[in-house]
Amino acid sequence: MLASVQPGDLVGKTEVKRRIGQGSMGSVFLGHHMDLGIPVALKMLNVEFSSDEKARERFLREGQLQAQLDHPNICRVHAIGNDSGCYYLVQEFVEGVNLREVIRDKALPPTQALKVLWDLGQALKYIHAKGLIHRDIKPSNVMIRKKDSSAVLMDFGLVRPKQGSKLTAVGTIMGTANYMPPEQANPRGKFGPINPKSDLYSLGATFYRLITGVPPYAAKNPIETIMLLLKQPLRPPREVKPDISAEIEDICLWCMEKAQDERIDNAERLLEALVAFTRGAYKIRPPKPKPVVRAVSEEGPPLATTKAPRRKRSDARSTSRSQSGSGSRSRKSGEGRKSASGESGKGSKARRSRSGAKRSSESEKTRSSEARRARRRLLEQQEAARAEEAQAKGLMKSSSVIAFVWILSGILFACIVLVLILRILGD
Repeated sequence: MLASVQPGDLVGKTEVKRRIGQGSMGSVFLGHHMDLGIPVALKMLNVEFSSDEKARERFLREGQLQAQLDHPNICRVHAIGNDSGCYYLVQEFVEGVNLREVIRDKALPPTQALKVLWDLGQALKYIHAKGLIHRDIKPSNVMIRKKDSSAVLMDFGLVRPKQGSKLTAVGTIMGTANYMPPEQANPRGKFGPINPKSDLYSLGATFYRLITGVPPYAAKNPIETIMLLLKQPLRPPREVKPDISAEIEDICLWCMEKAQDERIDNAERLLEALVAFTRGAYKIRPPKPKPVVRAVSEEGPPLATTKAPRRKRSDARSTSRSQSGSGSRSRKSGEGRKSASGESGKGSKARRSRSGAKRSSESEKTRSSEARRARRRLLEQQEAARAEEAQAKGLMKSSSVIAFVWILSGILFACIVLVLILRILGD
């Protein structure tokens, strides 16, 4: 097994020139392919992962799936190989600069940001048509070509078919916290399954970084960033950078809707929106209705503001006319009629009193029913909030355990290496 690679070494049919990149699981070297006669990028799996069966499978799957793709905005794979236990991919060498370096501590001009969005949208349209999901769209996985300033999607380490993969355990968080969609940050949560729309969210998050100069969500560590993503609403781009146009902001927010049914449909629809924008024909989506906040009573749950039904005034007017007519006739016909009219008036008042009491009783029943329904809704919301909080705590606990296992594995590996070195020195 090759413990290290030096300039001049031959890996497969590629002569190594120099190291040009370093990742968590591998290194990238500039090389020259002896048969093809062209400069290539040689991506090699680090030695410590070569003995990990799942790491090897994921690395080889990356090369096999990427080798099926042939698109100007996607880095091509020329060959896959294994040289004395060292696994490698021979990729197209993209001469240019990494997008992460282009946007370091700054935002891009709108025209340049839209060009990157268009190129990556074309790449995703092609990838999704091939039945694949990238799952790791972010600035550091994009190169800007030197010759034409086009954007090229590079790393396919997390790519998978739409129907899923056995290499990723159910509930495992994969991706980059600053740019991943909520369904990828919480695979078993309420946001739905990972699908092509997940890539569109990550593309929208990358576009957010390009136009504002800051990532959509950022905290001290990935776990806190994920908590912000799951709990906090997104700050609109124009609040960060007011000179962004309303149309550009709407396109970005459309890609980054947390609810999948509200997110943009597919990459083709995104490209159509960009064409409409360049022609001045893009229509901003209507604003979402704001939720109505009801006042909370001192006794607890919000009470419905139900008004008591108004009493009809026609009965009172008719009763008044009846009493007036009865009084006039009683003055003409004598004391007997006056007595009868008085008794009739008392009867009308009694009926009105009973009718008012009945309506008041119905109104009280309506208010009581509305209050009970409001209390039930509040209890349901509180129960859902507690369940979501418990799920978030479980997520943090599992992530902490994974981090601890990784640290412990690193320490154990270092100890093994140290023992081997001591034995060699002793011999």
